Amino acid sequence: MTMPPVRTLRRTLRDWWLGGDARYAYSRPRFRRTPAEPPKVRVLGDHSNYHCGSWAAIESIRQNCQRAGYRLAGRYEAFDILVVNGEGSMHGSRHGFRNVFTKKMEVLKMAVEAGKPAYLVNTIWQDNVADYDDVLRRLSGIQVREAGSQRALREEHGIAASVKIDASNFLTLDLPRVTRGEGVLVTDFFLVKEGRFERRNLDIAGAEHVSMADETWPSLLGKLAASRLLVTGRHHAVYAACRTRTPFVVLKGNNHKVTALLAMAGVRLPVADDLSEIPALMNGIEAYRGDFERLFDWMEAQPDTPILPPARS
Repeated sequence: MTMPPVRTLRRTLRDWWLGGDARYAYSRPRFRRTPAEPPKVRVLGDHSNYHCGSWAAIESIRQNCQRAGYRLAGRYEAFDILVVNGEGSMHGSRHGFRNVFTKKMEVLKMAVEAGKPAYLVNTIWQDNVADYDDVLRRLSGIQVREAGSQRALREEHGIAASVKIDASNFLTLDLPRVTRGEGVLVTDFFLVKEGRFERRNLDIAGAEHVSMADETWPSLLGKLAASRLLVTGRHHAVYAACRTRTPFVVLKGNNHKVTALLAMAGVRLPVADDLSEIPALMNGIEAYRGDFERLFDWMEAQPDTPILPPARS
């Protein structure tokens, strides 16, 4: 299928129908009273309007559910099973960042209280309150994106979770072959002091600045495949670089998304603590060629494990 441009009104009917974050989707979920065969799954946590990496993640989750034999419930349909894409919103609730975190945990709570299978998948878990530990224990499954989140759930909440890297890694796409060039692709960066993502001019010769909110996932992968290096502060941009086997220099953000991924892969790649460190890391990037190749091989070898058990036929 062709992905619609992000932040435009040109969304396909399918994307609109399956859009997980429609009005009342969280506050008034429609649970089916009599289970259907095959069951219908509602996938919430659709952040595709944020940037193209989030589109790739939610689309991959939908594909995973369909491969297991389930039907996807549209925005006004009743459903039997709830799957919530946690993505990057499930961190920092201990420090006041609770809006999206609470919304997702509340709809999971409604599902388990209604006796419905509910899953939290593709999620970070870091610095969160214990208010919903009882809900977490009653979930049918929890999949976190890296071992740091798995450890946080186990040590801080007593909750077991399985690990599966970000869903964008598994999205099935047919990409054209391109020739690797000498260009450098640059995204924006999360600046911890400012508390937001910003574009910064780093005075990199031949650099092309891209916005993941304006790119499609295929177009971003195509540009990376034609570049020699990525400079980024975006977690999903790192995943896109790995899909295209493009080396990268990444700035540390306000969570462990990237550093925990690299640790889990067993590679020792530098992560910049400050924008001022990026030029030196760029100049020395060739020294890490072997680590990049090991990371790319490791990412390609990760299994797209099922989110749900096989549907009854």
